[in-house]
Amino acid sequence: MIRLLVALGSMAALVMAAAKLSQNRLETYLPMRYVRVEGSIWNLDMDAFEQTLAPYTHSGYFSTDMERIETEAKTFAWVDRVRVERLWPDTLVVRIEEQKPIARWDRNSLLNDRGERFTPPSVADYQHLPLLSGPEGQEKLVLGTLRALNAKLERRQLRIVTLSLSKRRAWVAQLENGVEIVFGHQDPLAALERTLSLLPRLGEDRIAAIQKLDLRYPNGFSVIWKPLEPEPPPADNPAGGALEQAPTDT
Repeated sequence: MIRLLVALGSMAALVMAAAKLSQNRLETYLPMRYVRVEGSIWNLDMDAFEQTLAPYTHSGYFSTDMERIETEAKTFAWVDRVRVERLWPDTLVVRIEEQKPIARWDRNSLLNDRGERFTPPSVADYQHLPLLSGPEGQEKLVLGTLRALNAKLERRQLRIVTLSLSKRRAWVAQLENGVEIVFGHQDPLAALERTLSLLPRLGEDRIAAIQKLDLRYPNGFSVIWKPLEPEPPPADNPAGGALEQAPTDT
């Protein structure tokens, strides 16, 4: 029995050695020579990306670790989705879908259309996007609220450019015309709907003079008005002093 076990162990070792030798031969005769990156790429640092994937070209066609390559590719912030395939006889094809930013998050991050946050090396080219902020993990909630609020404001041809949710769950927004809206802890959608139904009572001139709306009231809102512009001085007195009329003889 002992001799049989020894024999079986020797056979197993020979099989493993043969398998390793076969793999080495495959890698020798079928090496992965090229990496081809495909996709609409605008922001990804291709030099750094190719350098990261370059070591995988030294493996064999059949032994390339596809999952590891996908994992490495996803370490780049601008990579949203990635698919890796082999192309016979010596090419690795990496298909990339870049992130599509639709909003900024805090100072250094962006959100894609699914409300997922990513942090690229720079967001300087995306200052035109709305600025959102909130507690960790609330990205999808804040983005969804932005979309819903803008849908309600569309009837007045307005949109929100900043929206924040505090740690105490209080909402504040700013419109593109500079008007600040304080929602507080109320449901911002219900509060905005109620306010939009009441605003017409002010008249368009008064609406245009609004600087800040405080909606933290169950049945109404308070308004802070824009400062009144000073009246210009008379055209014939640029210094703005009072005009004196010379006395006349009677």
